[in-house]
Amino acid sequence: MAKIDLHIHSNFSDGVFSPRELLELLQQYEYDLVSITDHDTIDGCLEGMKLAPHYDIRMLSGVEISSDVNGRDVHILAYGFDIQNKPFRRFLLEIEKGRTIRARKIVKLLDKQGMRLDFKDVINLTGKFNLVGRPHIARALIDAGHCRDIKDAFDNYIGEGQSCYIPKPAPSAPQVLEAIRKAGGVSVLAHPYIYRDDDMIETLISQGLEGLEVFYSRHTPEETRRYEEMADNNGLIKTGGSDFHGHGSDLNFFGFFSAPPVVASYLKHLVKEPPI
Repeated sequence: MAKIDLHIHSNFSDGVFSPRELLELLQQYEYDLVSITDHDTIDGCLEGMKLAPHYDIRMLSGVEISSDVNGRDVHILAYGFDIQNKPFRRFLLEIEKGRTIRARKIVKLLDKQGMRLDFKDVINLTGKFNLVGRPHIARALIDAGHCRDIKDAFDNYIGEGQSCYIPKPAPSAPQVLEAIRKAGGVSVLAHPYIYRDDDMIETLISQGLEGLEVFYSRHTPEETRRYEEMADNNGLIKTGGSDFHGHGSDLNFFGFFSAPPVVASYLKHLVKEPPI
């Protein structure tokens, strides 16, 4: 049976592996339909789409976009958009710039609490693409001996609600939904269980959200059934993915997760040939 994973991160954002390395892994585990959904950038996806035919893998254009919902960081996945759409690429570039500004502010807060970090050390962890995020700061904290692991860094310092947390400067959810629509893509709420806010989800649906990531690797069976019912009741697309980054516990389940075949039927019309 064909295997599907529509939520994968490369080293173009906060993943460990390059698009080529990801495709080698995906081929090894016999995946058929995948999407590289880096945070706020489509450069890794573009590289992956060019390489995918050599691995006999179908790849759907994808990106995970940060949006602001009443001060909360809410992630919206976009699929099937025109990857060469210039307004969409400019839209994402503005979000990328905000990431660097935020990261510098977080590092300054950490310094005030006695956890000295050189911002260059944080940037070095992002690789050659310099798309910085909180996971990179967490890894720098570990390297500097300030934290035991990524969970420690988020739970005690840089996670939402903690002393060194700063909200990401991001467009509003309606702006993100509109940008995706204009680029010819569909919008899907990533990992809905994280938000635990059905009212927020209903509001996003009223604003144009088209799908839910129902089959998420960390959903319990009860959560999967809950969001599947919500999708059915609202006529939404149902997608699924592992949210693979390539570090920690990710390596324990990658290759064994697959969204059910019904997901492919929702998105079949959006799978495009890679750009020449």
